[in-house]
Amino acid sequence: MSIPGESPNQPQRFEIGDEVIGDEHIRGVILGTNDICRPSLGGYPAMTREYLVRSDKGEKFLYAGESNLRLVRKGLGESSPPRAEFLKELEADLRNRPLAGLRI
Repeated sequence: MSIPGESPNQPQRFEIGDEVIGDEHIRGVILGTNDICRPSLGGYPAMTREYLVRSDKGEKFLYAGESNLRLVRKGLGESSPPRAEFLKELEADLRNRPLAGLRI
């Protein structure tokens, strides 16, 4: 079963905050990602994502590609703050919506 919008052959992308296992004795959290355009077979460019991982011992490692990592636990990732127009729309919606409840 694959995620909608992704091909089944495409490796899983990891996010900042995910806990992963790298090499044999390296387990840690992803601190950062960097997408790099590298040449591949046939001379066409291919995108590779590099992952900066901090191990449990505090050491930092750089992994290129998802095939070198296994997901242990999904992290919270980096969430962006809500946009101002959505906050205004939500506030207006809450003001105009009738309250549901019981009157005694």
